[in-house]
Amino acid sequence: MEDLRKYVLYSKEQEDAFRNKYANVIAARRRVYVNWLRGLPLREWVDYLVQVSPRDYEAVIGLICICHQERLVSITFSRDYHQIRRDPDTPEEFESIFGKYAEKE
Repeated sequence: MEDLRKYVLYSKEQEDAFRNKYANVIAARRRVYVNWLRGLPLREWVDYLVQVSPRDYEAVIGLICICHQERLVSITFSRDYHQIRRDPDTPEEFESIFGKYAEKE
């Protein structure tokens, strides 16, 4: 099983390098990825690399990181980075999972 951590954008430097290398991909595919990620089941682990060629892992994982860092979607990677989970993006989604909190007095 490939170690996918090398493709995750942990630092500002990694993000900047990815943005420079994949500027055209980001511009062309960002909206498609946001729509795809928002369409994933809420709070369920998904094998997102099933139909992805290993040569494209860097672009796919990096673009997911960019969408998350730009706060377009809320995504959690599994410990081995082979699955992702969509987390609540809106107050309505948060409430649908965790219920409504009592207002502070």
